[in-house]
Amino acid sequence: MLRVNRQKGNIALITSLIISAVFILLFAGMFRLAVGGMERISDKENSQKAISLATTCAEYTLTQLREEPNYTGEESHPSENCTIGAVKMRADERHFVVGGDYSGYVKRVSVEVKIVEEGGERTLEILKWEPDDY
Repeated sequence: MLRVNRQKGNIALITSLIISAVFILLFAGMFRLAVGGMERISDKENSQKAISLATTCAEYTLTQLREEPNYTGEESHPSENCTIGAVKMRADERHFVVGGDYSGYVKRVSVEVKIVEEGGERTLEILKWEPDDY
């Protein structure tokens, strides 16, 4: 009798150890998945902030072009972490690329506009507005 109970005890102990190990592996896997998900969310947020900076920079450049059609670019935005590339001029069209940098995430926006002057008023017609994924 004593021998049968000892075998049942060993079987119960081994079974509980195996079940515990399976639960530990499951919890470790779930934790790893959760951390990975948070990292992906953080990456996406940083990427969105970089594209927002680039958009702000593009709007700043458009304002500069509206005020001065011969604006050449090649500067950094005065208050944002973004850069303005050289403004390429073709008759009444302008093309430029701006870049926003947030925590090492760099996003660029390529913009092409047409300068329209009517009745002494200058407006810009956006021909192309393309975010570039780099």
